[in-house]
Amino acid sequence: METRNKNSAAAILEQVAGRAQVSTGTVSRVFNNSSLVPSATRSRVLRAARELGFRPRIGVRNKQIALVTESPDRTVMGGM
Repeated sequence: METRNKNSAAAILEQVAGRAQVSTGTVSRVFNNSSLVPSATRSRVLRAARELGFRPRIGVRNKQIALVTESPDRTVMGGM
C-alpha cells in the first residue's frame, strides 16, 4: 500500500472520504463545487472536513489575470 503524506491532497481526500463514508471522487467534486453532488451528500462531506479540522484556503481556486502594458509614452498612440 502506498504511504501518503498526511497533509497531501490525496491524503486529505482519503481522510474526509472515510469520515463521510463516500468516495474520494465525491469529496473532490464537493471541494470543486460540482453541481452533480446531492445536497445531503455535500453537507456530509463538508461536515466531515470541518470535524477533521480542514479549512478552505481562500483564493486557491480564484483565477487571476494580469495585464502587462508598456508605459504610455512608449505606446503607438503616445499615451492617448
